[in-house]
Amino acid sequence: MTLKEYATLVIKNNKMQDSITAQEDESGQVYFAYFKNVSGKDFYYFAVVKKGTDAFWLCQFACEKKNQQKFETKFKDWGKTIQVS
Repeated sequence: MTLKEYATLVIKNNKMQDSITAQEDESGQVYFAYFKNVSGKDFYYFAVVKKGTDAFWLCQFACEKKNQQKFETKFKDWGKTIQVS
């Protein structure tokens, strides 16, 4: 299974397929992003998918929606530094 296929399964399993899709950036990083209201606050989530030798890993970053522009690029950059084995 590819990273994008796994990300799509996670999205489908969480019933979010109507609003988001898995993306792949120019470096090959697979991710998806979404918004969710938690305890009356709106949050922005950025999820990166990684593949180890025997498992997939889903690493998520989050911030308040109002801070999305401030952190979105940082989340993408930080996601690229994650290594799994």
